[in-house]
Amino acid sequence: MATCSQCGETLKDGAWTCGSCGAVAPSPSSDSDVPSSKYAKESADYDPQGYGDPDYAAPTLPPPPSAKVNEGLSFAMTIALWVAVLAVVGIVVIWFFFLR
Repeated sequence: MATCSQCGETLKDGAWTCGSCGAVAPSPSSDSDVPSSKYAKESADYDPQGYGDPDYAAPTLPPPPSAKVNEGLSFAMTIALWVAVLAVVGIVVIWFFFLR
């Protein structure tokens, strides 16, 4: 069990900070039971593919499959819209001139 370097309290096993004062716990020594990483050699050879380089371009996605593009309102929808507009205008005119 390790002790805190600031307040002297005993630290729980695996604690990163002291539960009493909040100080950072000392790192485990090299002779502790911490297993060595089997990826240590591979991580030294890791190439992050230039993510920080200014010339790096993010991978692009393929375009979505083409869908049927609506080229505007259909003829029937246009007629229905005009009938609705004329009905609203007619109701307003009748109210304004005859029912007011």
